[in-house]
Amino acid sequence: MPLHGNDLSFMMDIADCAMDIVEFTSGIGFDEFEKDRARKLAVERQLGMMGLAANKINRKTRGNLENIPWVNIMGLKGKLAHGDGEILAERIWTTSRISVQKLLKDLQGIEEVKEYMDARPRMAFNK
Repeated sequence: MPLHGNDLSFMMDIADCAMDIVEFTSGIGFDEFEKDRARKLAVERQLGMMGLAANKINRKTRGNLENIPWVNIMGLKGKLAHGDGEILAERIWTTSRISVQKLLKDLQGIEEVKEYMDARPRMAFNK
């Protein structure tokens, strides 16, 4: 199913955020992540941005891409923005290491998004 217009743009935003999260968390373990406030905040921000972008994607498009966990993506944004003030580093870590990795694989299955992801320059965050 080809994506058009804003939906493609929002899918690219989600891909950017997901790739950033992978880059921010690669090469480190949970202990280092938990102690690195800037890195934690960066990952939280990107997770929130993914939720914002997912909310803007047309419902029909989301329905056609059933393998992507839209409810979870949008729900995490809400938890980050309106939570009880306690964002557990373990939850963020697990989401970034497992769920975001799976999401990237799912995004690779969308031709236009895969082309975008393959062309995106990689960051030098951990070098």
